[in-house]
Amino acid sequence: MRRKWLEQITALLFSGLYFIVASRVAASKPYWLDETVSVALAALPSVTDLLTALAEGKDAHPPLSYLLIRLSFALFGSGELPARIPSILAFFGALAATYHFLRFRFPVPTALAGALLLAISPAGYYATEARSYALLLGASAGAALAWQRRSHVGLGLALAIAISSHYYALLLAPVFGLATLVRDRRAAGPSLAAIAAGFTPLLVFLPLIHAARTVALVSWQFNPDNIARPSLGQIGRMAHEVFFHDLFPLLLLAGLLLFRWRRPGPGHAPLPTAEAALAGSLLLLPPALLLINAVTLGAFFQRYVIAWHLGPAILLASAVAALSTRPAVQWAFIASCLFGPLLAPRLYLPQSTAGAELTAQWPKLPLPDGLEIVYSDALEYNSVWFYSPHEIRRRLVYVHDLSIARLTRDPVPEHIITQLNRSILPYRAETYTDFLKSRSSFLLLSTSERDREWLPDRLRAEGYQFAPLHTLSRHTLYRVSPPNPASD
Repeated sequence: MRRKWLEQITALLFSGLYFIVASRVAASKPYWLDETVSVALAALPSVTDLLTALAEGKDAHPPLSYLLIRLSFALFGSGELPARIPSILAFFGALAATYHFLRFRFPVPTALAGALLLAISPAGYYATEARSYALLLGASAGAALAWQRRSHVGLGLALAIAISSHYYALLLAPVFGLATLVRDRRAAGPSLAAIAAGFTPLLVFLPLIHAARTVALVSWQFNPDNIARPSLGQIGRMAHEVFFHDLFPLLLLAGLLLFRWRRPGPGHAPLPTAEAALAGSLLLLPPALLLINAVTLGAFFQRYVIAWHLGPAILLASAVAALSTRPAVQWAFIASCLFGPLLAPRLYLPQSTAGAELTAQWPKLPLPDGLEIVYSDALEYNSVWFYSPHEIRRRLVYVHDLSIARLTRDPVPEHIITQLNRSILPYRAETYTDFLKSRSSFLLLSTSERDREWLPDRLRAEGYQFAPLHTLSRHTLYRVSPPNPASD
């Protein structure tokens, strides 16, 4: 009874800490480009308008995440925290499911270590992002738990939520199918039927998938990181994330293996073969996505298969439990999980939000009346416009030229701004040629991300004159005049 009470207290403490930290981060972190799209779609006048926008390829995700954000807005009002409440709850569901998956076989420290590994992994960033990735992770973890407990209804429902969150959840089908065949063999029929039933929403989403794929192919075909030409660097970045996130737990595990090899001792029963196959198959999701995208979308983002983070959390925690029953070892493993963010903090940094942070600085900027303000970073432009006051919005404009943007590191944000989102976010965007024909001078806000913005260098190459007016931490404000000062 006392042990049960301690387990409940521990769970409550960690749960409370999670919700406090996640809520504070979600409330204070500004939206970035993709989130402004989610919020704009969720805020459309009706669900019909939302579905119409998705059918036109305005975003490449299924409807569920937008509907949940819409529901959160109806219950709690608009704002950063309400927009991210569905993700906060979904990620907590992933942590709880991971904990109970491991607790079914191992003691509390092992289950807690697995949940902690997931919480401090790079996947943890998406707990406070208004997108569909935390929903995908939570549904995937729920499906793993339902599969372990042989709940066919739960398995089918969790997979239906996963595929309604992100289309690449379809990659979970072979993961659970293989694990089922390893576990049940000739009696696999009911579980396989539940897996198949879980993906039936795909039939409803086929028109949306077609629209999303058509738009995505146009957006990504000129991306320098196109996975149609996979490189060792891309594979190396994936291995870097795995290695540095789990380095200290892996070192502890290696030490335990060496110790057990020299001095055999007791340990818990290892993870059953079928459950190990499930976790191992999850680890294969990133390379599977890489190969699939080589012949489909041609773009690789690990967040599309965020469920892969469940693999190392389950395998590492269960391996330590199998090697030692000593509580000191278990808690040492928990402590070792905390070193990952210290070793590779870059993996845990949020998406760039310099544009949103700029908006608090508008009163400090010298902005001559009558001159339009060109913002030159496509990745930041949405959030700059979103957070700017009305009088600044009227003067903001993005100047675009896709033929030039395709030569930069990532032309996708410019394509999103100019081709997709103008009907749901009414910002201004004009072509380079049309804008310069009708303006004698204007203001230009340039960021420090020179590999993302092409406009300043092109203007200088054509002889335009730059007069710096003000410098902030990451932005410089210029007054730009034509090559011939007499025409100003």
